[in-house]
Amino acid sequence: MRFLKRALSVILLVLLVAFGAAYGFAQRELGRTYAVARMPAHDYTYLSEADLQALIGFLRSRPNVDRETPARRLGPVGLALIASKKLPLSAALIDHAVVQPDSVPQGPTAEYGRYLANVGGCTGCHNPSLSGGEIIGAPPGTPQAANLTPGGRSWTLELFRTTLRTGQRPGGGGELNAFMPIRFTKLMTDEEIEAVWRYVVSVPPKALGEQ
Repeated sequence: MRFLKRALSVILLVLLVAFGAAYGFAQRELGRTYAVARMPAHDYTYLSEADLQALIGFLRSRPNVDRETPARRLGPVGLALIASKKLPLSAALIDHAVVQPDSVPQGPTAEYGRYLANVGGCTGCHNPSLSGGEIIGAPPGTPQAANLTPGGRSWTLELFRTTLRTGQRPGGGGELNAFMPIRFTKLMTDEEIEAVWRYVVSVPPKALGEQ
């Protein structure tokens, strides 16, 4: 009996070690996979020709850096996620037939706000209808995006501006999840915030996740 208990203890220990190793491997693979797949090219495809050229001009103005970028490769976990369509690559989300405008008129308008919501990734996380829900291609455990439509919340311009500038939930509900890119939204101008707000309040009310 004593020998059997020892044998079972050894087997259990081996299983725990094997599980821990497998879990660690899976976590590392997930990290590599989402690092490769997270480039939001499907958001940037909305850039107008003028803004794209401006971005290219800025990048060319930066000092050269003599550094070799390490190769990123997908392992079996990443390949399985892509094959099962649990992790769509950005290229698969892009409508390659769409031709973007030469430029988009700036101003506190819903039209300009829609443009900013697209290129800024708002519609990438909160989905094209802004109704929130599951974020396509996000790592496991990522919280659902909020429903920004009038069906989820009534936004005033001041409330919207405060939320994007401070990262605080409306109504004193604490800080927004760290997944929300407040470090970028707080840099938006008053005009840009008003434009996005006008677009958000113009969309039809939707239930959470409804398209």
